[in-house]
This record gives sequence, structure tokens and C-alpha cells, in this order.
Amino acid sequence: MSRRAYRIVVLSVVAGALVLGAAWKLQARLSQEGPEAFPAVLDFGMGVCKQCKAMKPILTELAAEYEGRCRIEIIDIGERPDQADKYGIELIPTQVFFDRQGREVFRHEGFMTKKDIVAKMREMGVE
Repeated sequence: MSRRAYRIVVLSVVAGALVLGAAWKLQARLSQEGPEAFPAVLDFGMGVCKQCKAMKPILTELAAEYEGRCRIEIIDIGERPDQADKYGIELIPTQVFFDRQGREVFRHEGFMTKKDIVAKMREMGVE
């Protein structure tokens, strides 16, 4: 194996370990929050994306409506590119749904209507 190929393999293994470590850390943090922990919806997008712009008011409205019952967060990967790698985002917008224990239970790529988001949250037990 050439020196360059060896470096690529080592860097890939280290990057993979960092991503897994971050995911385990998030899951551990969310599950340590106890019974008052909330399910979460993370939306990944960018301010220049047309569908992302259309999602923003929907998510902002839902965050206010479900405050104290479900954490809804908009993550602009243009401002926080590390989050795209951390969560394996390949297309924007992407919505990732987590249960109370911090486990990913659903992932959707593309625009998602308010009705569909609410339906998925209800499936997760959010009323």
C-alpha cells in the first residue's frame, strides 16, 4: 500500500470514529436528560435553498406551538458545516426526528409540509 493510500485509510477511520463518537455523545446526553427529555426534530438546510426558505416559517411556527413538548431546531449547514457531517446529511433540506432517548426514528429529505411534520411527531407520541 502506498504512503498516500495509507494516509487516506487512516484519515477515513479517524473521521468515522469522530462521527460515531459524536452521535453516541448526543444520544447519551439526550438519554441522560431523564423523563423530562423531549423528542426532537432537527432541520438541516441553507439560507440560499428555496425549499429551506419555505420550511423556515413552518418550523418556527411549530417550535412555538410545541415548546415544552418537542425540541425543533433549524440548523443552517452553511453556518455550521460540521453538523452536516455529524448527521450524515446528503441533501437539503433534511428533517431528522429523534425520540426521547435521542435515537433517530425517522429521516426525510426535501420539503416537508406542516401537516406531515405534525403527523410524524404524533406517531412519536408528541401531542
